[in-house]
Amino acid sequence: MVGSGSKSVLVSQEISWIDDSQPVNKVSFDVKSVPKRYTQMLVSGDGSRGFFYPTTEIHNVNTTKLKQGPSMRMPRSCRASVTLPNRKIVVFGGINAENDALASCEIFDPDTEEFSDAGSMTVARKGACAVLLRNGLVFIIGGSDANDEYLRSCEFYVPASGTFFRSNANLWNDRTAFAAALLDSGDVLVCGGNDGEDHYRSTEIYDTATDQFHEGPDMTIGRSWHTATALLNGKILVVGGEHNRHDTSTEIYDPIKNSFSSGPTLAKEAHVDFSTLLPDGRVWIGGGEMRGRDDDTYIYDPVTNSFSIGPHLLRMRHCASATPF
Repeated sequence: MVGSGSKSVLVSQEISWIDDSQPVNKVSFDVKSVPKRYTQMLVSGDGSRGFFYPTTEIHNVNTTKLKQGPSMRMPRSCRASVTLPNRKIVVFGGINAENDALASCEIFDPDTEEFSDAGSMTVARKGACAVLLRNGLVFIIGGSDANDEYLRSCEFYVPASGTFFRSNANLWNDRTAFAAALLDSGDVLVCGGNDGEDHYRSTEIYDTATDQFHEGPDMTIGRSWHTATALLNGKILVVGGEHNRHDTSTEIYDPIKNSFSSGPTLAKEAHVDFSTLLPDGRVWIGGGEMRGRDDDTYIYDPVTNSFSIGPHLLRMRHCASATPF
């Protein structure tokens, strides 16, 4: 194991973005055909089964190779991460091995493949969500603090100066284990989560023009520890989570109709950690707790509205994220 903050590029391994039980037919991605011209994803953080590691891995979606990446400056679980326009990735807060909420942040530089300090938020946050807004600011939403109190407050990160400041917006409800995604309108959908007891169906929408939240439509079921991903068609894919138990269901939010409808079913019950848009418009889904192997991943195809098996992660990961760069 490498120390926190040190660089480690140890292994390169061939993978395919396909069901490995089928004949090999590697997928190539037309990265020039979509606005988000990234070719790699950083899978970071690991709170697997109570153990915390700073390790990362880097997946190249164009060459279908993966390698072990650099270590973060410290182990972080339940943190948020966002890709900036310059392809750097900022990691916000989370919890450390002592289960303390963190205000500190760090930034990954894809050119050097190293992490460095990125300052501290206005308050320690674990289980928050972070979304890059159209104006270039990062909007950091909710979570819980060092005393395990739910935070309705939000704040902004300014990439140009590396500073943080509070938003006027406050969530309407106490929420943890929720998901958030940027809408084509530039507003932000916040969906599901729980208050320590009930799994929410409710959603809220952050209005960037007023810096306030307003009530959104209910999901089809209550969910916690799920994901929400903006598709190229403007719709939002919501995957898995907990609803009394780990759930196999998905649903899709249509911003034009302002409503949710049921989506295809996952092969396994899953509390999902990440669902990340691939350059060709499909979605890579994995991490968390899946019945079977926690290193399993899936690929969602919006054209066929179905799932297929994706590549295994290098290690089993819980509370992980996959961030493109």
